[in-house]
Amino acid sequence: MGFSYSSYLLKPNGEVWSWGLNSSGQLGDNATESKSSPVLVVGAHSFVEISAGYYFSLARKANGEVWSWGLNSSGQLGDNTIANKSSPVLVVGAYSFVEISGGSAHSLARKSNGEVWSWGHNLYGQFGDNTIANKSSPVIVVGAHSFVEISAGYYFSLALKANGEVWSWGLNSSGQLGDNTTANKSSPVLVVGAHSFVEISGGSAHSLARKANGEVWSWGHNLYGQLGDNTTANKSSPVLVFGSHVGVSLDFFELIKYRHGATPEVCVAAEWNVYRQPFTSLGFVQVKTEVI
Repeated sequence: MGFSYSSYLLKPNGEVWSWGLNSSGQLGDNATESKSSPVLVVGAHSFVEISAGYYFSLARKANGEVWSWGLNSSGQLGDNTIANKSSPVLVVGAYSFVEISGGSAHSLARKSNGEVWSWGHNLYGQFGDNTIANKSSPVIVVGAHSFVEISAGYYFSLALKANGEVWSWGLNSSGQLGDNTTANKSSPVLVVGAHSFVEISGGSAHSLARKANGEVWSWGHNLYGQLGDNTTANKSSPVLVFGSHVGVSLDFFELIKYRHGATPEVCVAAEWNVYRQPFTSLGFVQVKTEVI
């Protein structure tokens, strides 16, 4: 997911291309001038996954290395500094990760053993390390948990276990942690309701989770109806999205439409929960669009 005015494309050959706002170097082209057409992220890197945060970017290589660039005021690049970078730098620590997710100013990464590590801004406990101190290098989420999916919200974090449980930590002012409270948490808490989910996605201040039967459940901020439960009241525990819908994928900030035999189109869909399919017909395998 992402939170500002930049876009990213990952090609099958591992190149990352970017365009849009570049005030903090978040395009990774060794400059800070905004671009209205795609530019190549410098360094001859080959990546397999990308994730855009607020004015910063994360990218993962096949060997598990995570590289980052852009805004670094809270240490969200994980290079043990707080200096902005306009070209990719390696996250310190010789870690090997299998998944990444960028939040507002914090980063999450998951290892193959299910450990989740985090770095960057931590004022609300969004690291899950039982502190509220910023970190410019990775720290492990406490509790000896093993997760299979992660999603960084704006100032909070979600993680899914193999048994379908969703755990959360960080800012909870709107109930976005789903633990039936509005108190912030600096270590993981279980989303209430004995649900079993197969996919999660964290937004600005609300959360989504999908079940194997296609049901989508939501919780958190709902002033604009983003929970989809036919109300505008915040919820601190999961509610079912209204209507007899069957979901196949969750996403917050991008809408990719592809019809067989038709020209693919990419549409920014801020805070809409939409389906996503691989955007392969133009040679791209992943699209990340930041909006605010």
